[in-house]
Order: sequence, then C-alpha cells, then structure tokens
Amino acid sequence: MTVRPAYRIQAYWQGRRARRDEIAAQLWQFVGALPWASPRLRALVPHSKEGELLPPLESAAQAESLLAHWTVRWRTGGVEHTSYQVPLVLGGVDAPAVRCELVAGLEAPAVEGLWVPNRLSLTVQADAPDGLAGRDVLLAMLHAAVRVFDPDWGVVAIEGSPVLPRPLYSRGEPVAGWMTYLSRRFPLAGLAVSEPSAVYSVGEQGYLVISYAEAPRADSAAQRAATAGVHHAMRAAGIVTA
Repeated sequence: MTVRPAYRIQAYWQGRRARRDEIAAQLWQFVGALPWASPRLRALVPHSKEGELLPPLESAAQAESLLAHWTVRWRTGGVEHTSYQVPLVLGGVDAPAVRCELVAGLEAPAVEGLWVPNRLSLTVQADAPDGLAGRDVLLAMLHAAVRVFDPDWGVVAIEGSPVLPRPLYSRGEPVAGWMTYLSRRFPLAGLAVSEPSAVYSVGEQGYLVISYAEAPRADSAAQRAATAGVHHAMRAAGIVTA
C-alpha cells in the first residue's frame, strides 16, 4: 500500500518585536479562525510538555498561559532572549491528523543576513478525516495564517517537495509550491506566470500563486514543470535570486 505524503502549510515572518500578550492575541485569533476552514478544526487542542492534551483554547488569556508554559530562553553573550514554541494537535499527540506549531517572539538577529524567522507550521495527513486535506480547506488555513500573522511568505505543499529553507542555514527566500503566498514586501509588479499557473490578490497584503489546480502528486512531471515555471517567474521578477 502506497503511503501518501502529508501536506505542509508554512508561513514565515522575520524579526518583529512583540509582547507575549500580543502573540497570545494572535494565536487565539488564528485558532478561532480555523473553524471557518473546517468545523472539524474546533478539535485542535494544545498539549503540555509532558504530552498531556489540554482543553481547547477559549480566550487570549488562556493562550498567554500556554505561551508561558512553552517559553524558550537562551543567551547570546550577556543578552537573554525569549521566544515561544507552541504545539497544537488534532487526533492525539503521537500521530495527529493535524499538527500545528507556532514559533514566535524572535526578534531580528544582530548578524545581518541571518534568517531566523518566526513561523507557523501546519502538517495535515493525507488521510485526515472530514476532508481536512482538501484543497479548499488547506487554502482557507493558509488564508487564516495570512490574515492573522501577516507573514512575509508562505507555501502549501506536500511533505518534502519542495525542500523548505532551514532557519540559520539558508537565506530564507520564498520557494514555489502547490500554492505560494507572497506579501507586498516583495517586488511583485513583474510577477507573470504561464498556464496552468495563476496569480490572485489577497487583499492589501499580497498575492497567492497557484502553480496548478489539482492536488499534488509526487510522480507528476506536469506539476513539477508548473512549479518550476513559477520559480522561474519569481526569479525573473527579482523575488528570489537562486
């Protein structure tokens, strides 16, 4: 039996100072928006460091308590830093149908050119119940992330294709996937794609590039060609350099 790869939704934003209560308000707003994508996502819940499932988030104050539980502290030289790495799951901690992780509170690094972004990661198993892996649901989840976190860029893709950039070890340039979100922080005026790809406006925040309409397949040469075409268009527009 062939195991279908999971879907990944990633959103990245670099170097923004924010208080814990502000991040908590964003987390609460995002979780509250997810049932708009699918009512099944009301069952997305946080868990403790000990692996115990916690009650669903019902307020920004509860979200702030969760951030306090998942605080990460470290030092560079004599300076102490604080960030947050918060997980939520649907369907259990060990093998969730949906896993969400928010990494936030990371300020701009002191070293120029170093990419250490705040980020939102969603992993949706291909066999997740109630159509959670459907195109419209995945797209709505990305839209919720864009509205709440205003990321620099984001992508919806299957696990492992494309290879996503690694914080600290890459420049953090956008990668083309099945669906790619680009904020207006990038030079988008010259972005022109060819069929079957298409570009759609996302309000005043940016643009969504859909490489192809159907669900991705790892063995599809046509889909790989369409995604490569979007990458070339991004390079021609000056959005990426490689």
